Amino acid sequence: MTKVVVLARRYHRGNVVSLALAGMGLVGISLFMISLALRGDVGAVPRDVLWILSSMILVGMASIAMSVWERLNTKARWEEAQRLAQELHISHENIRLPKRAKVELGILEGVMGILNYGSMAKYAAWIEFRPKGGVLEADTIDIAALRHPYTLVRRKLNAYMLAPAVRIRGLLSQPIVLCYLGSDHVRFSQDTIRLAVADGQGIARAMVRLGEGRLWGWLEKAPGRRAARARLELVGEIPVREPGGQAATLAFNCTLATVREGTAKFSCDLGPGEPILAILYLEEDALLSLKELTGGEVAWGLGRGRYGLRLVLASRGRRREATAELPIARG
Repeated sequence: MTKVVVLARRYHRGNVVSLALAGMGLVGISLFMISLALRGDVGAVPRDVLWILSSMILVGMASIAMSVWERLNTKARWEEAQRLAQELHISHENIRLPKRAKVELGILEGVMGILNYGSMAKYAAWIEFRPKGGVLEADTIDIAALRHPYTLVRRKLNAYMLAPAVRIRGLLSQPIVLCYLGSDHVRFSQDTIRLAVADGQGIARAMVRLGEGRLWGWLEKAPGRRAARARLELVGEIPVREPGGQAATLAFNCTLATVREGTAKFSCDLGPGEPILAILYLEEDALLSLKELTGGEVAWGLGRGRYGLRLVLASRGRRREATAELPIARG
Protein backbone atom coordinates (compact mmCIF):
# COMPACT_ATOMS: atom_id res chain seq x y z
CA MET A 1 0.00 0.00 0.00
CA THR A 2 1.44 3.38 -1.02
CA LYS A 3 0.31 6.55 0.70
CA VAL A 4 -0.10 9.64 -1.48
CA VAL A 5 0.56 12.97 0.23
CA VAL A 6 0.19 16.49 -1.14
CA LEU A 7 2.82 18.84 0.29
CA ALA A 8 3.28 22.63 0.22
CA ARG A 9 -0.29 23.46 1.12
CA ARG A 10 0.96 25.92 3.72
CA TYR A 11 0.83 29.52 2.71
CA HIS A 12 3.96 31.00 1.22
CA ARG A 13 6.24 33.17 3.34
CA GLY A 14 5.17 36.18 1.26
CA ASN A 15 1.89 36.11 3.15
CA VAL A 16 3.75 37.10 6.30
CA VAL A 17 4.88 40.30 4.60
CA SER A 18 1.40 40.91 3.28
CA LEU A 19 -0.17 40.49 6.71
CA ALA A 20 2.46 42.77 8.24
CA LEU A 21 1.66 45.49 5.73
CA ALA A 22 -2.03 44.92 6.32
CA GLY A 23 -1.40 45.43 10.01
CA MET A 24 0.29 48.74 9.20
CA GLY A 25 -2.80 49.76 7.30
CA LEU A 26 -5.06 48.92 10.22
CA VAL A 27 -2.79 50.90 12.53
CA GLY A 28 -3.03 53.81 10.11
CA ILE A 29 -6.82 53.63 10.12
CA SER A 30 -6.85 53.53 13.93
CA LEU A 31 -4.53 56.54 14.20
CA PHE A 32 -6.65 58.43 11.68
CA MET A 33 -9.84 57.78 13.64
CA ILE A 34 -8.14 58.76 16.90
CA SER A 35 -6.93 62.01 15.35
CA LEU A 36 -10.45 62.86 14.15
CA ALA A 37 -11.86 62.12 17.59
CA LEU A 38 -9.32 64.33 19.32
CA ARG A 39 -9.38 67.29 16.92
CA GLY A 40 -13.03 67.26 16.00
CA ASP A 41 -12.71 67.70 12.23
CA VAL A 42 -10.46 66.67 9.35
CA GLY A 43 -9.32 70.24 8.66
CA ALA A 44 -7.55 70.35 12.00
CA VAL A 45 -5.26 67.48 11.00
CA PRO A 46 -1.96 68.55 9.30
CA ARG A 47 -1.65 67.63 5.61
CA ASP A 48 1.54 65.64 6.16
CA VAL A 49 -0.19 63.50 8.77
CA LEU A 50 -3.17 62.95 6.45
CA TRP A 51 -0.83 61.97 3.60
CA ILE A 52 1.06 59.46 5.75
CA LEU A 53 -2.12 57.94 7.16
CA SER A 54 -3.72 57.73 3.71
CA SER A 55 -0.64 55.99 2.34
CA MET A 56 -0.67 53.49 5.19
CA ILE A 57 -4.35 52.79 4.59
CA LEU A 58 -3.84 52.24 0.85
CA VAL A 59 -0.83 49.97 1.42
CA GLY A 60 -2.74 48.00 4.02
CA MET A 61 -5.77 47.53 1.77
CA ALA A 62 -3.57 46.44 -1.14
CA SER A 63 -1.70 44.02 1.12
CA ILE A 64 -4.94 42.53 2.42
CA ALA A 65 -6.12 42.01 -1.16
CA MET A 66 -2.77 40.40 -2.12
CA SER A 67 -2.86 38.15 0.94
CA VAL A 68 -6.41 36.99 0.18
CA TRP A 69 -5.45 36.33 -3.46
CA GLU A 70 -2.40 34.28 -2.43
CA ARG A 71 -4.44 32.24 0.01
CA LEU A 72 -7.12 31.49 -2.60
CA ASN A 73 -4.45 30.65 -5.20
CA THR A 74 -2.61 28.33 -2.80
CA LYS A 75 -5.85 26.61 -1.83
CA ALA A 76 -6.81 26.14 -5.50
CA ARG A 77 -3.42 24.59 -6.28
CA TRP A 78 -3.65 22.25 -3.32
CA GLU A 79 -7.19 21.15 -4.26
CA GLU A 80 -6.02 20.56 -7.84
CA ALA A 81 -3.17 18.37 -6.59
CA GLN A 82 -5.58 16.51 -4.31
CA ARG A 83 -7.76 15.65 -7.30
CA LEU A 84 -4.69 14.39 -9.13
CA ALA A 85 -3.78 12.17 -6.16
CA GLN A 86 -7.16 10.47 -6.47
CA GLU A 87 -6.70 9.92 -10.22
CA LEU A 88 -3.27 8.25 -9.98
CA HIS A 89 -3.09 4.48 -10.38
CA ILE A 90 -0.18 3.07 -8.36
CA SER A 91 1.13 -0.49 -8.51
CA HIS A 92 4.40 -2.15 -7.53
CA GLU A 93 5.75 -1.55 -11.03
CA ASN A 94 4.55 1.89 -12.12
CA ILE A 95 2.49 5.02 -11.58
CA ARG A 96 -0.14 5.65 -14.23
CA LEU A 97 -1.03 9.28 -14.90
CA PRO A 98 -4.54 10.33 -15.96
CA LYS A 99 -3.14 11.64 -19.27
CA ARG A 100 0.11 12.02 -21.20
CA ALA A 101 2.44 14.71 -19.92
CA LYS A 102 6.04 15.88 -20.15
CA VAL A 103 8.06 13.81 -17.67
CA GLU A 104 11.61 14.55 -16.52
CA LEU A 105 13.59 12.36 -14.11
CA GLY A 106 15.98 13.98 -11.65
CA ILE A 107 16.99 14.60 -8.05
CA LEU A 108 15.07 16.68 -5.52
CA GLU A 109 17.35 18.44 -3.05
CA GLY A 110 16.44 20.84 -0.30
CA VAL A 111 18.09 22.40 2.74
CA MET A 112 16.74 24.37 5.67
CA GLY A 113 19.17 24.79 8.54
CA ILE A 114 22.67 25.72 9.65
CA LEU A 115 25.37 24.77 7.13
CA ASN A 116 28.97 24.39 8.29
CA TYR A 117 31.79 25.71 6.10
CA GLY A 118 34.81 24.58 8.12
CA SER A 119 34.98 27.05 11.02
CA MET A 120 32.09 29.14 9.62
CA ALA A 121 28.35 28.61 9.75
CA LYS A 122 25.56 29.98 7.56
CA TYR A 123 21.77 29.60 7.54
CA ALA A 124 20.34 28.37 4.24
CA ALA A 125 16.81 27.67 3.01
CA TRP A 126 16.07 26.40 -0.48
CA ILE A 127 14.68 23.48 -2.45
CA GLU A 128 15.24 22.65 -6.12
CA PHE A 129 14.84 19.94 -8.74
CA ARG A 130 18.01 18.92 -10.62
CA PRO A 131 17.22 17.10 -13.89
CA LYS A 132 19.06 13.89 -14.76
CA GLY A 133 18.12 13.20 -18.35
CA GLY A 134 15.84 14.44 -21.10
CA VAL A 135 12.13 15.22 -21.21
CA LEU A 136 9.78 12.44 -22.36
CA GLU A 137 6.11 12.32 -23.31
CA ALA A 138 4.56 9.59 -21.15
CA ASP A 139 1.52 8.57 -19.16
CA THR A 140 3.37 5.97 -17.05
CA ILE A 141 6.28 6.39 -14.61
CA ASP A 142 8.42 3.40 -13.70
CA ILE A 143 8.72 3.12 -9.92
CA ALA A 144 12.07 1.34 -10.32
CA ALA A 145 13.51 4.67 -11.47
CA LEU A 146 12.38 6.27 -8.20
CA ARG A 147 13.15 3.43 -5.79
CA HIS A 148 16.66 4.42 -4.78
CA PRO A 149 18.34 5.39 -1.49
CA TYR A 150 17.28 8.77 -0.21
CA THR A 151 18.11 11.05 2.69
CA LEU A 152 15.34 12.62 4.72
CA VAL A 153 16.27 14.42 7.94
CA ARG A 154 14.30 16.83 10.09
CA ARG A 155 15.40 18.00 13.52
CA LYS A 156 14.08 21.32 14.84
CA LEU A 157 15.36 23.99 12.40
CA ASN A 158 17.55 21.56 10.44
CA ALA A 159 15.86 19.84 7.52
CA TYR A 160 17.42 18.14 4.51
CA MET A 161 16.02 16.12 1.65
CA LEU A 162 17.74 14.30 -1.24
CA ALA A 163 15.61 11.88 -3.21
CA PRO A 164 14.97 10.60 -6.74
CA ALA A 165 12.01 12.46 -8.19
CA VAL A 166 10.20 13.26 -11.42
CA ARG A 167 9.04 16.67 -12.61
CA ILE A 168 5.80 16.74 -14.59
CA ARG A 169 4.63 19.54 -16.87
CA GLY A 170 1.25 19.79 -18.52
CA LEU A 171 -0.65 17.67 -16.01
CA LEU A 172 -1.68 20.54 -13.71
CA SER A 173 -1.75 24.29 -14.18
CA GLN A 174 1.83 24.53 -12.84
CA PRO A 175 4.76 22.06 -12.90
CA ILE A 176 4.82 19.64 -9.98
CA VAL A 177 7.30 17.09 -8.63
CA LEU A 178 6.52 13.51 -7.66
CA CYS A 179 8.89 12.09 -5.05
CA TYR A 180 8.80 8.41 -4.05
CA LEU A 181 10.07 7.54 -0.56
CA GLY A 182 10.35 3.80 -0.04
CA SER A 183 10.34 2.02 3.32
CA ASP A 184 13.04 -0.59 2.64
CA HIS A 185 16.13 1.43 1.76
CA VAL A 186 18.10 1.08 5.01
CA ARG A 187 20.34 -2.00 5.35
CA PHE A 188 23.00 -2.63 8.00
CA SER A 189 26.05 -4.90 7.74
CA GLN A 190 25.69 -5.95 11.41
CA ASP A 191 22.77 -6.17 13.81
CA THR A 192 24.14 -4.98 17.17
CA ILE A 193 26.33 -2.16 18.47
CA ARG A 194 27.57 -1.99 22.08
CA LEU A 195 29.04 1.12 23.72
CA ALA A 196 30.47 1.69 27.19
CA VAL A 197 32.00 4.61 29.12
CA ALA A 198 33.49 4.42 32.63
CA ASP A 199 35.29 6.71 35.08
CA GLY A 200 34.89 7.93 38.65
CA GLN A 201 31.39 9.14 37.84
CA GLY A 202 30.13 5.63 37.22
CA ILE A 203 29.64 3.30 34.30
CA ALA A 204 27.32 3.78 31.31
CA ARG A 205 26.50 1.04 28.81
CA ALA A 206 24.30 0.98 25.73
CA MET A 207 23.14 -1.81 23.47
CA VAL A 208 21.64 -0.81 20.10
CA ARG A 209 19.90 -3.23 17.74
CA LEU A 210 19.90 -2.36 14.04
CA GLY A 211 16.91 -3.45 12.00
CA GLU A 212 15.27 -2.57 8.71
CA GLY A 213 14.57 1.13 9.08
CA ARG A 214 14.63 1.06 12.89
CA LEU A 215 16.97 1.37 15.88
CA TRP A 216 16.05 0.15 19.34
CA GLY A 217 17.75 -0.96 22.53
CA TRP A 218 18.58 0.17 26.06
CA LEU A 219 20.84 2.58 27.94
CA GLU A 220 22.07 1.72 31.45
CA LYS A 221 23.79 3.94 34.01
CA ALA A 222 25.32 2.41 37.14
CA PRO A 223 25.71 4.65 40.22
CA GLY A 224 29.08 6.32 40.87
CA ARG A 225 30.72 8.68 43.36
CA ARG A 226 29.38 11.74 41.52
CA ALA A 227 25.95 12.62 40.20
CA ALA A 228 26.22 12.14 36.44
CA ARG A 229 23.94 11.65 33.48
CA ALA A 230 24.34 9.24 30.57
CA ARG A 231 23.01 10.22 27.15
CA LEU A 232 22.85 8.25 23.91
CA GLU A 233 22.68 10.26 20.68
CA LEU A 234 22.18 9.56 17.00
CA VAL A 235 24.50 11.93 15.11
CA GLY A 236 25.17 12.60 11.45
CA GLU A 237 27.06 14.71 8.93
CA ILE A 238 25.49 15.14 5.51
CA PRO A 239 27.34 16.70 2.55
CA VAL A 240 25.15 19.33 0.88
CA ARG A 241 25.64 22.15 -1.58
CA GLU A 242 24.26 25.62 -2.11
CA PRO A 243 22.42 26.49 -5.36
CA GLY A 244 25.66 28.17 -6.47
CA GLY A 245 27.53 24.90 -6.05
CA GLN A 246 29.56 25.59 -2.88
CA ALA A 247 30.03 22.48 -0.75
CA ALA A 248 28.99 22.46 2.91
CA THR A 249 27.96 20.09 5.69
CA LEU A 250 24.68 19.81 7.57
CA ALA A 251 25.26 18.32 11.02
CA PHE A 252 22.56 17.05 13.37
CA ASN A 253 22.12 15.06 16.56
CA CYS A 254 19.11 13.44 18.18
CA THR A 255 18.95 12.19 21.76
CA LEU A 256 17.71 8.59 21.82
CA ALA A 257 17.79 8.09 25.59
CA THR A 258 18.89 9.82 28.81
CA VAL A 259 19.27 8.30 32.27
CA ARG A 260 20.86 9.28 35.61
CA GLU A 261 20.61 5.87 37.24
CA GLY A 262 19.01 2.65 36.11
CA THR A 263 17.93 1.59 32.61
CA ALA A 264 16.01 3.36 29.85
CA LYS A 265 14.67 1.74 26.67
CA PHE A 266 14.37 3.58 23.35
CA SER A 267 13.20 3.13 19.77
CA CYS A 268 13.79 5.28 16.67
CA ASP A 269 12.28 4.83 13.21
CA LEU A 270 14.59 5.59 10.28
CA GLY A 271 12.00 6.62 7.74
CA PRO A 272 8.33 6.22 6.86
CA GLY A 273 6.70 2.94 7.72
CA GLU A 274 5.12 2.61 4.30
CA PRO A 275 6.06 3.88 0.82
CA ILE A 276 5.04 7.50 0.28
CA LEU A 277 4.41 9.25 -3.01
CA ALA A 278 4.63 13.00 -2.39
CA ILE A 279 3.10 15.55 -4.76
CA LEU A 280 4.67 18.95 -4.20
CA TYR A 281 5.36 22.34 -5.67
CA LEU A 282 8.92 23.62 -5.39
CA GLU A 283 8.58 25.93 -2.42
CA GLU A 284 10.48 26.16 0.86
CA ASP A 285 7.26 25.17 2.61
CA ALA A 286 7.65 21.66 1.19
CA LEU A 287 10.59 21.14 3.53
CA LEU A 288 8.59 22.47 6.44
CA SER A 289 5.96 19.82 5.69
CA LEU A 290 8.33 16.92 6.42
CA LYS A 291 6.73 16.50 9.83
CA GLU A 292 3.34 15.99 8.19
CA LEU A 293 4.86 13.79 5.48
CA THR A 294 6.44 11.28 7.86
CA GLY A 295 4.00 11.57 10.73
CA GLY A 296 6.62 12.38 13.36
CA GLU A 297 8.72 15.13 14.87
CA VAL A 298 11.97 13.45 13.75
CA ALA A 299 12.37 11.49 10.53
CA TRP A 300 15.52 9.88 9.21
CA GLY A 301 16.41 8.46 5.81
CA LEU A 302 19.97 7.15 5.83
CA GLY A 303 20.74 6.90 2.13
CA ARG A 304 23.57 9.46 2.06
CA GLY A 305 26.05 10.86 4.56
CA ARG A 306 27.81 9.54 7.66
CA TYR A 307 25.86 8.50 10.74
CA GLY A 308 26.86 7.24 14.13
CA LEU A 309 26.03 6.70 17.79
CA ARG A 310 27.55 8.70 20.64
CA LEU A 311 27.38 7.68 24.30
CA VAL A 312 28.12 10.60 26.66
CA LEU A 313 28.72 10.39 30.39
CA ALA A 314 28.76 13.90 31.84
CA SER A 315 28.58 15.75 35.12
CA ARG A 316 29.53 19.27 36.09
CA GLY A 317 32.95 19.99 34.59
CA ARG A 318 33.60 16.44 33.36
CA ARG A 319 32.66 14.60 30.18
CA ARG A 320 33.54 11.21 28.70
CA GLU A 321 32.19 9.73 25.50
CA ALA A 322 32.38 6.75 23.18
CA THR A 323 31.33 6.67 19.52
CA ALA A 324 30.55 4.09 16.86
CA GLU A 325 29.64 4.54 13.19
CA LEU A 326 26.41 3.04 11.89
CA PRO A 327 27.42 0.17 9.55
CA ILE A 328 25.10 1.04 6.64
CA ALA A 329 25.30 -1.44 3.78
CA ARG A 330 25.56 0.48 0.51
CA GLY A 331 24.04 -0.73 -2.72
